[in-house]
Amino acid sequence: MEAIMLKLLFPKIHRRYAKSPVGGWLQGFAEWLLKKGYTRACAHRHVRRLKQVLERVDTVAPDSKFTPDELAQMFTVLQGQQCLIRGTERAFQQFLGTRNCLLIKDHSGRFLLCLPSTAAFN
Repeated sequence: MEAIMLKLLFPKIHRRYAKSPVGGWLQGFAEWLLKKGYTRACAHRHVRRLKQVLERVDTVAPDSKFTPDELAQMFTVLQGQQCLIRGTERAFQQFLGTRNCLLIKDHSGRFLLCLPSTAAFN
């Protein structure tokens, strides 16, 4: 798969991103950010931070589903960038909602998929 968006955001090192164990997530997130109107510079920083976070977690598979609590825990690994990393966490959570990869708890404590139509309101 040609990682066109990664090549656009990281012209010199895009192969490192594409060949990463989480390259599929990075490519999808980059595409989503640019489609949502994020600038290239902002998308670059979000994708770079997401790569740092996801590569530190051993259990991220291409078909993973995440809860908001899991995301909060994953995104606490980068010290000194709290404000910036929270922005990336929120953007990634919205992205996951559009991909049906965000699990939310209902009132009974069961996890449900966050549907794309409701993800925009989270």
